[in-house]
Amino acid sequence: MRHARPVLQIQFLGLIMLLGLSALGLRLWWVQVARGAEWTARIRSSSEATVRLPSIRGEIRDRNGVTLVQNRASYEVDFYLPEMVKGYKQRVGPPPLTEYRGMISGMPKDLKEPDIVRIVNDGVVPRLEDLDLARDYNAARLQKHYRTNTEVPYSYIKDIDFPTMAKFSEHDVGLPGVDIAIKPVRSYIYGALASHLLGYVGAPDDTNKEEAKKYTFYQSDVEGKSNVEKSMEEYLRGQPGVRVMRLRHSIPILLFRASKRKIGRRCERMKPIR
Repeated sequence: MRHARPVLQIQFLGLIMLLGLSALGLRLWWVQVARGAEWTARIRSSSEATVRLPSIRGEIRDRNGVTLVQNRASYEVDFYLPEMVKGYKQRVGPPPLTEYRGMISGMPKDLKEPDIVRIVNDGVVPRLEDLDLARDYNAARLQKHYRTNTEVPYSYIKDIDFPTMAKFSEHDVGLPGVDIAIKPVRSYIYGALASHLLGYVGAPDDTNKEEAKKYTFYQSDVEGKSNVEKSMEEYLRGQPGVRVMRLRHSIPILLFRASKRKIGRRCERMKPIR
């Protein structure tokens, strides 16, 4: 009996270890096999960024088919500020912080946020200076943009010329959060002619928060502000597009451009300007 007791203890201990290993194996199967699709989707969503592309507005023509208003392509250098902060963390470490006075539940309070101006000056501007692509910018406006419009790319250089765009395309800037964007800009063929009838466009008064949640970065459309541009807004507004970037080693890489930006067919039903 004395010899049987240690054997029973060893058998009991082996049974406990077997149950533990079985529970561990079951847990691993549940995480890796049963919920494998869920984790794969999370990894893909965290390594990809979607950018909403502004829609292209329809042309305005007279009754003879002469184009009065059309669109032209404008090339801009945009800063995706959250990606810059993330890249700084991976390359250097914790980003520098800056303090500002904010409101929490209606009460003023001292808050901290990443010093995006210092991050840009230390991590982005030197590389742009090497390529002779650096430009002056408003530091206060950049910091405010990061604080209030994080999901909207910051326009560093607007309406750049072809040599500058070619230099950006030729050289691999290799900076996280720096990208060239093509945006449609309204072009009035005859200048101020009939401007009191055609009207003008501008930035929307507010952002569609529900639509903005669908994208990592959001670029809003322009909207008609007066006369034909405003009254025919329903027919002139196109469909937005989307651009997907895969973030690899802190550098955004363009995957594909799924453009839905087609001018609405109803635009053809517009009555000519007499």
